[in-house]
Order: sequence, then structure tokens, then C-alpha cells
Amino acid sequence: MGNVIPPSQLIDKFGADIIRLWVSSEDYRNDLRIGLDMMNQIADSYRKIRNTFKFIIGNLSDFSPGRALPYADLLDIDKWILHELYELSRQVIEHYENFEFHLVYRKILNFCAVELSSLYFDISKDILYIEAADSVFRRSSQTALYEISEALTRLAAPVLCFTAEEVWRFSGRTDSVHTKEYYRLDDAFNNPGVAAKMESLIDIKKDVLKSLETRRKEKTIGTSLEADIELFIANEKTQKMIVEMGDEARRFFQVAGVAVSAEKKAGMEDFDNSSIRVAKSAGRKCVRCWNYSLKLGGDQAHPELCPRCTRIVLSIK
Repeated sequence: MGNVIPPSQLIDKFGADIIRLWVSSEDYRNDLRIGLDMMNQIADSYRKIRNTFKFIIGNLSDFSPGRALPYADLLDIDKWILHELYELSRQVIEHYENFEFHLVYRKILNFCAVELSSLYFDISKDILYIEAADSVFRRSSQTALYEISEALTRLAAPVLCFTAEEVWRFSGRTDSVHTKEYYRLDDAFNNPGVAAKMESLIDIKKDVLKSLETRRKEKTIGTSLEADIELFIANEKTQKMIVEMGDEARRFFQVAGVAVSAEKKAGMEDFDNSSIRVAKSAGRKCVRCWNYSLKLGGDQAHPELCPRCTRIVLSIK
């Protein structure tokens, strides 16, 4: 009838793992749909998962498990992603046991595309790329990435069997991921308190992103890193959390500076969880980290560096 696609044609074009991903994405209790448009969408989903592994592998190139920090010493953002990983692992294993492969696909893809790529990786890049190689902040991020790599590779292995094996062998291991059980995560990672705290901050970050996008369209700013933001948050608990974050608030919101106002001020734009005013930073761009600072050039030997990058560069022997 002319509506048949030979499997060999799909494998030649997309590869076996993308075919396996397509099968897992469909609920086998219903008729399975297929077409080139659908396969292209699945291929795009596969690239998101693969790029997640590439980012993790690249940032673990100088890390070994012996350099991992104790859980208590991790940054809150790293504790949060480990909580999300703990929940993902629990849910995915349950879906496998119930043969709900389409839910396995959705959960893993969503974790890679949303929690990791759109949020955690974006925030962590400032640490992974800028901090000294042996800094506590960087080791905290790498500790979380290592746990993610170990768990996610094994969770993906039943579906993405070739990709998971490729990731597994990249670190020099000679055994197969398919001989391993699911990775046992520390029960300490199940941390609802940190999760609730971070969810409150993420709600504010969503407001900030909306405000920054408006200012970009108005040409007030170019990138978020050259923006100073002032926040009014009616929720006193969330407001206090941001104040206590200090400079970490700048990193979390990915802006030049963060100020918290005790009252709503004129010119602030209202959002779901906060009121925000955005202004272009008066600082200058650091050539190393690309963050904007009012204190550029404090060291004559490094006139184009911010104080943080100056400290890091001077610490390198």
C-alpha cells in the first residue's frame, strides 16, 4: 500500500539507539505511530540526552571519585539536583518494573532538557568554567555531576544501550554497563527541605527571566550578565533566603547584581511571585568570566579582571 518504512532504512538514517528511543516513547498498549517527521522529533530528543552526557563527561575530565565532597559540604544547588536525581531514579526504576517505557522516556528527557540543561547546567557553568580547578565550589559541582553520570547512564542503558555503553567506557572502564545494577543513591539525597527552598527560588528566577527578556527586547540590556535587578518579594521567608545567599544570588539569577527591597518601589514590574526592576549595570565586563563588576582592574597586573578572577588567577601556580 506504499505506507511501509523498511527498518533498515531508519537504522541507516538515524541509528539503532534512536529507533529504540522511538519504540520506548510510544505506549505499546496502543497502536504505534511512525513517520519521518516523528523520527526527526525523536532524533532531536536523543540529541538533548546525548548533549547532556557530553556536558557531564567534559566537566568530569579532571575529576575522580576520591575528590568528591561529603554531602553536607555541597552547595544547595548541588543538593537540589541530587534530590531531583533521587526522585528520577525512584520513578524510572518503578516505570521499568511496570513496563511503562513511554514514561521512562518522558522522565529522562525532561530531566535532561529542563532540570539539567535549562537550569542546573546554566548556573553551574559559572563555577565549572571559572573557579580554580581544585576549588571547593567546583568540586561540589563535580561531585553532583559524577553522581548524575553514574545514575543516569544506568537508567538510560536499557533503552539507549549503545549510547550508555559509550558513556560508560569513556572513563576507561573495561567492563560493560549492562552487567551493572541500577546505581544506589545515598538516601541523604532525598532532601525535601532543600527541594522546597530551591523551588521557591526557581519561581523567582522564572519571574526574573521574564523581566530580563522584556528589557532585552527594549534594548535596555544585551545579556542578562549586564543587568542589575532589584526585587520585592512579599513572601518574607523567600526574601530572607535571597538576602542570605549574598553573592550566590547573582550567580543563581545570572545577573550583574541583586538587591532586595523591603517594599515595592515605583518602576517595578509585577510578576507571579515578585516585583522586579531591571537596570543596566554601571560595571565593566571582566574578560575572563564575562561578569560585570564595578571593581575591575584592582590589580595593576590584571587590569581587565574582576576581583574574583584576579584572586583565582593569582592562586594558580
